[in-house]
Amino acid sequence: MEQNEDMVQRGNMERNELVRTIALVKKEVEKSQEELNRMKFLKNEKEKAFSLLQAEVEALKVQCNDLKHSLFGSEQEKETLWKLVFLLEVELKKEEAFTDMEKKLNESNKRTTSSDGTEITVKNNKPASVSHGTKEVANLKEKIKSLEGQIESKEITLGTSTLSFLEKERDLHKIMEELESRVEELNQSNANFCNNPHQMLAESTDDITSNGFVAEDLNSTGLISKKKGNGLPSANSKDTVSLDEEMKTPEDNTGVCNNDTLTELSSLKERNQSMESELNEMQNRYSAMSLRFAEVEGEKQKLAMTLRNRKNGKKG
Repeated sequence: MEQNEDMVQRGNMERNELVRTIALVKKEVEKSQEELNRMKFLKNEKEKAFSLLQAEVEALKVQCNDLKHSLFGSEQEKETLWKLVFLLEVELKKEEAFTDMEKKLNESNKRTTSSDGTEITVKNNKPASVSHGTKEVANLKEKIKSLEGQIESKEITLGTSTLSFLEKERDLHKIMEELESRVEELNQSNANFCNNPHQMLAESTDDITSNGFVAEDLNSTGLISKKKGNGLPSANSKDTVSLDEEMKTPEDNTGVCNNDTLTELSSLKERNQSMESELNEMQNRYSAMSLRFAEVEGEKQKLAMTLRNRKNGKKG
């Protein structure tokens, strides 16, 4: 009889221990649920930041397209400027040929001993040719000034567009760094959640299993059911199954969140690389256009020097 009472007393102690263990496991599950809710909140924040970043990327794409169109228009206008420069060179060559012809006529008039009427006719034609050459020179100067103004305006426009694009690029890099830091924080939270709470729950489950074997032994004796009227919960009870489900759910959710986060981060990095390649391409095209504008500037200076030499030659 005393032995039966000792066994019942020991069974009650083990039952109380098992109840305390189950309560601890439930607390751990509640903590895990809170951690999961915090991770969901971080994930929502990350999605908001990603949507903002995506909007910034779309805006930058629109600006890139606008800049491409403006560069294409600048290239067309540059081709027009080159054609104008070519026409100016042709006109200068005509003016030089006309000047050479005037010099040859003057020399031939000095050498010939023609009549007075012929000399008067030549003298009357000379001022008209000189005035015509002066008008051509003035027209060429006006065209050169207009070309200078167009080239300067295009350089200012391209410089402003490049500065705006670089500023948007810096903002994009800042947003990318912030998002990567938040994603890294989220991954760290996932790792902590997958490691520490899972180990705690596994240890608690081991305790439940060990105590469950004791409960099965006590149920096999039939002592607790006879004297207390209540059986101990076994390892296959509904509470244990529900606890297992709660233990499995956070792990599955964190795995899915982690995979989604890595996928979004990789796609974000690919978009960043594509934007950087587009930026490099735009910078290269701007450098090429700057070189072409420098060539146009050199041609313009050559034309100005040629006109100055012609003017000095006529004065002499």
